Amino acid sequence: MRTWLLVAISAFLAILVGQAPEFAQQYAQRLGGAIAELQRIVDHFDEDSRRSGYDRQGALALMGRNAERYLQHPAREMHQPQK
Repeated sequence: MRTWLLVAISAFLAILVGQAPEFAQQYAQRLGGAIAELQRIVDHFDEDSRRSGYDRQGALALMGRNAERYLQHPAREMHQPQK
């Protein structure tokens, strides 16, 4: 009985370890895609800011001073480092 249990656990671990490289590659691709999308959003914000005569910090400061909470919240969120 004990031998069969060890064989079953060993087989399970072998399958699990065998999938690790593929999992890591897919995770890295997904992370890379998310980073690229965030960069696209930042670039769009920077371009909108430049067209309005502001740099990124100036546009965020203007949004933060705006009386509309709709604009204040994103400005606060963009200033805070992400966890």
